[in-house]
Amino acid sequence: MVLAGFNAQGGAQDSATERTATSSDRISISVVVRDADGEPIRDLRVSDFTVYDENAPQELLGFRAAPAGVAGRYVLTVRAARSERANEYHRVAVRVERPNVEVRSIRGYYAHD
Repeated sequence: MVLAGFNAQGGAQDSATERTATSSDRISISVVVRDADGEPIRDLRVSDFTVYDENAPQELLGFRAAPAGVAGRYVLTVRAARSERANEYHRVAVRVERPNVEVRSIRGYYAHD
């Protein structure tokens, strides 16, 4: 089970949460990126993103931009951390290497054992 909330890099936090079930060792992270005017950023590449799990940078295993009608949304895939304790919470942060952007993504998940 992945418990997801949203955080913002350079912007206000969103209190919404969602639950997503996973049965693999990977986590897909839905990311929304907007500029300072709130407009979606459509031209990001995998090299623009860094995902951190407990402050440690993670290798991106997958990357895709959402379909044309959903501008500014991307899906990143990283390996889920294994945990010695069942349901241990891991903080996640997604950064984009561009100035003055707002990034919204999950803020954490519960690692499986």
